[in-house]
Amino acid sequence: MSDGAGGAIVTWQAFTVHLNMVAQHITAAGVVDRAWPGGGRALSITPRQQSLADIVSDGAGGAVVAWQDSFAVVAQHVLSSGGLDPAYPDTGLQVCNLPTQAGDVSLVATGASGAIASWTDSRNGKDTDIYAMQVLAITAAGVPGPASSGLAFAPPSPNPARGSLRLQFGLPRSARVSLVVCDVTGRRLRELASGIRPAGEQSLTWDLRDDRGAAVGAGLYFVRLEADGRTITRKVATLH
Repeated sequence: MSDGAGGAIVTWQAFTVHLNMVAQHITAAGVVDRAWPGGGRALSITPRQQSLADIVSDGAGGAVVAWQDSFAVVAQHVLSSGGLDPAYPDTGLQVCNLPTQAGDVSLVATGASGAIASWTDSRNGKDTDIYAMQVLAITAAGVPGPASSGLAFAPPSPNPARGSLRLQFGLPRSARVSLVVCDVTGRRLRELASGIRPAGEQSLTWDLRDDRGAAVGAGLYFVRLEADGRTITRKVATLH
């Protein structure tokens, strides 16, 4: 994969006790980037076989890599510095982990360090289908403290979510707040907060259920925060 500056980032399988995915940066001069480990950056060290990788640019000199990890589909973000994105687990982000065969992983970049992964999946027990999931750009969570001069809405965590999702936002002053979850068509599924809230940091949890108490399906959703005359929307993905 091109690094966008005349060089390339390469990924391959390396055998230790198991097959594990590794990446390396080759500069435009045709030499290994000295900032990266000499033998390549290990993307995930687990006691599972890793194979069938695909790689796309993160748009900032690094790469997003996804692969088949035994029966799971796993992704990792390696930065231009050769380090792993600290917001991703060091064993990789599980895009899909079911007790069925998943493989033939493919990626397409979506910009801002995100990607869409697709794979073949035999979960229906009859034949093989194709599934896809957006791997969102992940940034470290955190809401500015009281010194912040404006409304802040931290990236939801974990994302993708399974079971529950933590939402944190900061108010510069007491304000009427509306926090709702919508599907990709804009239809409101759940109202998480409505009314006056004090200034400072706020924390809520979405249990991945709609207003009727029914669990939402796996997919992409939008959490919209309205407060202090502003609106901030965050994308979240849910897994079964």
